[in-house]
Amino acid sequence: MLNKQKLRSFVAKVKNHPRPGRLMLAYLLNSTGLCRLLYIQRKNYRLRFHAASLPLALWADPKGWNKDSEVLERILKPGDVYVDVGANIGHLAIEAALLVGSAGQVYAFEGHPRICAYLRENVALNRLSNVRTAQIAIGEAVGWARFSDYHADDMNEVASSGPIEVLMLPLDLILSELSPTLLKVDTEGYEWFVFQGAKSLLQRTSFVYFEVWDQHLHKHGLWFSQLYEMLHDSGLTIGEICAEGVGEVTKDKSFETNTNLLAYRCATELRSRTGWQVIA
Repeated sequence: MLNKQKLRSFVAKVKNHPRPGRLMLAYLLNSTGLCRLLYIQRKNYRLRFHAASLPLALWADPKGWNKDSEVLERILKPGDVYVDVGANIGHLAIEAALLVGSAGQVYAFEGHPRICAYLRENVALNRLSNVRTAQIAIGEAVGWARFSDYHADDMNEVASSGPIEVLMLPLDLILSELSPTLLKVDTEGYEWFVFQGAKSLLQRTSFVYFEVWDQHLHKHGLWFSQLYEMLHDSGLTIGEICAEGVGEVTKDKSFETNTNLLAYRCATELRSRTGWQVIA
């Protein structure tokens, strides 16, 4: 029954994909390892087609992952500082590096050792000297963390039963002198722990772009209200990007699907950098 369910899910995914033929080819290339011979051409940089979930998706539909890119393009300016927690293969870290230029700085953290190797290879491929990478988990304290090794590797996370052990450090320890323009966090429900270890950094951060999904938070016994309170106590307002601008999110809001939110310190700076209006 489980195999039939997986097959149905796969068939539905292919049928609903904007480029089903290319998606099928992407899976074939991925399974044979031939994908590593190919590159993914993005707007002004390249990624190697590594045998991983995100490169597969990007190669199958290079134009289908642009919402996050638009956020970076609107916020980041030359000379800015960008911090990426859960950087995966590095596509957003690379885009940020190109936006902030040689006068700016990018710090990219990825806990999974294989995926971090892909991240570093992509940074080297684009000859970027303003990106620092580290293969560590980001959390609330110094220690060691178990990390998952899922087949769908874009879903890897800090997990008590994970087969991989990685070093964990808090952002306040390793970025104690930094004042980020934009902090991006995508850690599959571990965001609260990342923020817990970054209380000082958050006070110096202008924007936080992060993922939230109730079912991910509940795995750790957490609720969105706890994330809300922590960011609010740091002087940040949480908003959700929509066609009209950025609408303020309330503490009791629920998220039944995976949603990206933008927290900002100053509405005036938000408008001046992005052109988005704040919607009450």
